[in-house]
Amino acid sequence: MFMLGSLTKNEILDAVKAYVNYNHCLKGMQYSFIVFVKPHGTAYSASTSAQLWNPNTCTYIQVPPLPVFYR
Repeated sequence: MFMLGSLTKNEILDAVKAYVNYNHCLKGMQYSFIVFVKPHGTAYSASTSAQLWNPNTCTYIQVPPLPVFYR
């Protein structure tokens, strides 16, 4: 799960619980800081495109291969 912003531990836990409890769809909720979720088993690299789940629109998005930076 990729989230943007400066979040507290409780905000993260609440978001994850809501994500699970609402069947992975958070459309119209206050959790817009969740940008995407990488499904288990999805490989993503600089040479492989991937399908990522957008919980705010409740749809998959196809992401082209892009350089991946680790921090």
